[in-house]
Amino acid sequence: MEVSRFYDLISALKCSQSKEELESACLDFCRFVNTPWFLMGVISLRSFSTTPNINILSNYPEQWMKLYLKKNSQRTDPVVSYIIAKNAPIYWSHLMTLDQFKTAEQQLLMQEATKHGLVNGLSVPIHSVSGDIAVLSLAIDTEGEEGVKLLDYALPYANAFAMHLFERYILVLEDEHLVEKKVTLSERQKQCLFWACQGKTTWEISMILDIKERTVEFHLNNATKKLGASNRQHAVSIASKKGIILPSL
Repeated sequence: MEVSRFYDLISALKCSQSKEELESACLDFCRFVNTPWFLMGVISLRSFSTTPNINILSNYPEQWMKLYLKKNSQRTDPVVSYIIAKNAPIYWSHLMTLDQFKTAEQQLLMQEATKHGLVNGLSVPIHSVSGDIAVLSLAIDTEGEEGVKLLDYALPYANAFAMHLFERYILVLEDEHLVEKKVTLSERQKQCLFWACQGKTTWEISMILDIKERTVEFHLNNATKKLGASNRQHAVSIASKKGIILPSL
């Protein structure tokens, strides 16, 4: 019966056509797993040298969100640090026992969250082929073992819901204000980038593809321009993050 209800939630989520409908689907999911709060954050890492775009869907307490955003707390948030580097879901109570997340700033931030009712939570990281990093967090105001039992129940459903939510988020909210316009490369440009990714020189790529060396340069230069890259190495990095360069299976 519970699984059937969950499938109904996923079906409704797949029909969402707006930010409001996505948030409504998240609220329905929270009611299903008996957790009061949710947050979905999407971090668009287009370059390691620039500040990433961060987009949020959430019903977290308004006062806490205002304080969090005003202080740019994502810079010290242990959950953000964790989801950037890890793939496995984690309970906040366990996260704060790990040595790398015990700095004074991180401990203080979590204490402030607790004061606003976010006593414990579960965060599910998502890493996309485009280079985006997302997280679905469920927060509760229940302490101790009782709170852990709530999160234990939510965990298997949260894993699946997070993936469907992120996929729908991209489909519904993909516009020029949220994500970069898609780049279309020719097949030959992709081939040249693929072999450049393997460390091949222009001459080696020309031998592999049986084309002239200047033709390889032509394709790599055009691919670099289309990707908005500063050089060949930068183009390879962007193409990898966007999923343009894929393994040869």
